[in-house]
Amino acid sequence: MNAKQAGVILIGVLTGLSSHAAFGQETLTVNGKSGPWISVHSGINSAYFYGTGDESEPTIVSSIDGQGIQPGEQLSITYLSGTVSVEAGVWPYVNAAGNPEFVENNNPDNNGDLFPSYYMPTSDFPVYSSELVGTFAAADGDVVGSPFAVGLAATEIVPAGAYQLQLGVEDSLYSDNAGSWSVQVATVPEPSSCVGLLGFSLLLFRRRHTRHVR
Repeated sequence: MNAKQAGVILIGVLTGLSSHAAFGQETLTVNGKSGPWISVHSGINSAYFYGTGDESEPTIVSSIDGQGIQPGEQLSITYLSGTVSVEAGVWPYVNAAGNPEFVENNNPDNNGDLFPSYYMPTSDFPVYSSELVGTFAAADGDVVGSPFAVGLAATEIVPAGAYQLQLGVEDSLYSDNAGSWSVQVATVPEPSSCVGLLGFSLLLFRRRHTRHVR
């Protein structure tokens, strides 16, 4: 291998690093009737109660390409396709960005019921009606850390104590919802891994170039 060939390899590695390619990924479906977590008065997630309790189970991701998610790991969540309506026949079908005509944030609905966004940090605001939202949770579904808005895309760090990622729809009444979204969840390479690979590539290039000039 000459210096030119080594340079081509180096460019290829740099291109891969700049694209932030994921290590593994899963494509899954989020049903329009799914809440981001199950909440029950005097039961599971009672401190995070929202809506009327009619939400379906969230879409759960506990492993990616057969590898369990780990605390400290970064996960990218990306909307791919599909639409959801929070009241079929009344409100429009929208993508995972939600309906920008209705900002929910920490406001209750007309009946005084809370939305999932009530428990999210204000840095995530605005959160729109029928937006893709999520949380990390323990194996039994208990919320771990702070719930968060996803929209069309988000990158989140798995907190300590979390076993799974849970995804659902921002709403307070789920029984009349319809539609679904296709979503991709992927692990994001750690910067240390990228730096190590880059260092190895530079060393390879230097050695090949040195041999060539001798």
